[in-house]
Amino acid sequence: MRVVQFYSRGQNAWGQITGLPAWARWIISVLAIPGILLAALSIVALGISILALLLLTVPAYWLLSRLTGSTGIAGGPADVGFPEMQLPRKPVDAKVVDAKIVD
Repeated sequence: MRVVQFYSRGQNAWGQITGLPAWARWIISVLAIPGILLAALSIVALGISILALLLLTVPAYWLLSRLTGSTGIAGGPADVGFPEMQLPRKPVDAKVVDAKIVD
């Protein structure tokens, strides 16, 4: 219900803006430029922060994987680098029976 209220408020505001004269819409557009620029800069800052995170973590991961000899593919909790902890895997045969529900 709140979504409908927000949508109707947005439609109402848009109707009020389009009802203004052209010179008033131009002033509102000019005044909105700083907000639009700040939103764009925040998106750019998010991208830069993700790149900085990758710039720091990828070389560290690469170095540690080379030092430990890890391939980066883990098969489960037993694959932590301790061969004596790796348990043999047993095949399991299973049959799925579809149970019908009676009303």
